[in-house]
Amino acid sequence: MPSGLVFRTRKASDIVICDYCQHYKCRWLEFSPKMYPVSCPEAREIRIADGDLPGTIFQQRTNMAKKVAIYRPDTRQWFISASRAVGLSARELRGVIAEVRTWSEKNNLALSDRVLYEDTEKCAEQKRLV
Repeated sequence: MPSGLVFRTRKASDIVICDYCQHYKCRWLEFSPKMYPVSCPEAREIRIADGDLPGTIFQQRTNMAKKVAIYRPDTRQWFISASRAVGLSARELRGVIAEVRTWSEKNNLALSDRVLYEDTEKCAEQKRLV
């Protein structure tokens, strides 16, 4: 349960990449799987690793990063992009983000404590009770 002010309630099945990015120039609270942003500020960086990796692990991680991020060769950085994550379900997205968090201490992607994320089953049950 979030502490303090809650901006909205969202079904866990409606989580999108914007819920992890939370860019201040993006109206991320309004986005859902049915309404992704037209453009993305792409300002949230993710790191593949904090040090050197064997080639196969590096390739596995870049393949995973491609699901949610865009690589900028000029700066050699990966940035979260809604256009990359648009086809992922909430369950797939959670798995990718959980994996990305293990790659570096700087990958501190987490859902906002200002949004109450409820299980889909819980939401359906509450609607039946009302």
